[in-house]
Amino acid sequence: MTWLKTLRGGTLMSVGYMLSPLSWWNDLFFNLPIALVFGYGVSWINSSWFFPGTIIGYWLSNVLGIIMMQFGTMDV
Repeated sequence: MTWLKTLRGGTLMSVGYMLSPLSWWNDLFFNLPIALVFGYGVSWINSSWFFPGTIIGYWLSNVLGIIMMQFGTMDV
């Protein structure tokens, strides 16, 4: 059971690193598409909320990456 926990922690750390602001290339490939999808979803409620929703989605994806890295580190 220990190796499954280590594998889960390693996966969380890897995905969290890709979403976190610690890697310089993540914005173009991961965070920006996630932020645009979030902004598009928010714009269904009100069409003028696309840009603010995109900014909020960008920050949420960065924070989620840091949190995932922390939980992954605790598992490993």
